[in-house]
Amino acid sequence: MAENKKSFIAYTDWYDTFNALPDEKAGQLVKHLFAYVNDENPVSDDILITAVFANIKQQLKRDLIKWEGISSQRSEIGKLGGIKSGEARQSKTKQTKQMLKQGSKTKQNEHVTVTDNDNDNVRRRRRKPFIPPTIEEVKNYFTENGYNIEVGIKAWKGYDVANWFDSKGNPILNWKQKMINVWFKDENKKQIRMLA
Repeated sequence: MAENKKSFIAYTDWYDTFNALPDEKAGQLVKHLFAYVNDENPVSDDILITAVFANIKQQLKRDLIKWEGISSQRSEIGKLGGIKSGEARQSKTKQTKQMLKQGSKTKQNEHVTVTDNDNDNVRRRRRKPFIPPTIEEVKNYFTENGYNIEVGIKAWKGYDVANWFDSKGNPILNWKQKMINVWFKDENKKQIRMLA
């Protein structure tokens, strides 16, 4: 069974304190410090260790109080965000059902089918599976649009190695759009040489 280990922050201003102690005492202080943060309630017979540790202990207590406040605040914010997200999803589902009941024919709901089951799920049609382009298709696309073919080759190789996922880990669904958004930049245009 794994033990629950704790962590703490060591401050650079402790450097002078540890440096002023002889190595043996500094080592004892480090052991005392680790015992304290792991809730072992250490007690030292050495007055020097007890005195030096008193300041460190107060800083650790202040940090713990501050962290507990931040942790509690983050927890509350997370709960509120989850509630708002759930409310938004529920509202969107109701709106979609309402639009379908009214027989509205908008582009948005042409692709939506509603199923009446216990979970009231809204299902969307699946996209066609992505078929990666060949290197020739990419080269032609770059040439047709006036961009450097070497840049097209570089783009194709990069995405091919990444199994057609982008740098954020998202699957590429439309490779032409990805080329326009990421690779079609002025510096990647073909250079036209002017003869004088």
